[in-house]
Amino acid sequence: MNYLLDKGLPISAGKISDILTTSNNLKIFHTEKDEIHEASVAYSPYQQIDDSGARVNGENQYCSVLCNEYCSLFSIRPKKNRLTVIDVLLGKEELKFWLNDKAMEYLKEKRLPKKYFNPLKQELSEKLFSEKEIGEKIDKLFPKIPGRYRDLISEAAAISYYKSLPPEKKIDILVSDDARQFQDIVELHGLCWIHAERHFEN
Repeated sequence: MNYLLDKGLPISAGKISDILTTSNNLKIFHTEKDEIHEASVAYSPYQQIDDSGARVNGENQYCSVLCNEYCSLFSIRPKKNRLTVIDVLLGKEELKFWLNDKAMEYLKEKRLPKKYFNPLKQELSEKLFSEKEIGEKIDKLFPKIPGRYRDLISEAAAISYYKSLPPEKKIDILVSDDARQFQDIVELHGLCWIHAERHFEN
């Protein structure tokens, strides 16, 4: 906005917002963002991520930033969890879920109760589920499963899918503040310098 004002064009922040959000040709902006995200993932060896609360139409949601030395990409999602983070990392790609051996290994590491493993192992396959489908599958297998275990199984299937993607479509190095939702998703997870220095004595 300051650039336009400096050029002698009187315009308000609200007007700019209207142009960007109510235009009849918004597709061009979404396409450009998708192309930036794709190039950023393909050509940068790492991404840095963070999130913060945001109000959208009076409701609490979360704004995530994914960035490196080339660009910063912002997106808003209703939840703050690992599925949201993977969705942000995927950009325009649809979030999928894969129940495979790697998902089982993850669930063992996270100490999912043993009684859930045999039914899940019967479902191992090459099939990819949508978010709706994996939810329906879990509910069918375990009608009374506690919410935290339901979420854990979904996370395991989403992470195994993300890690199966070709190199140009996934991020191998993620830098964050070490919040729970950023952990376990990529091969290498580092801390930003502010949080890394907390582990060292002055």
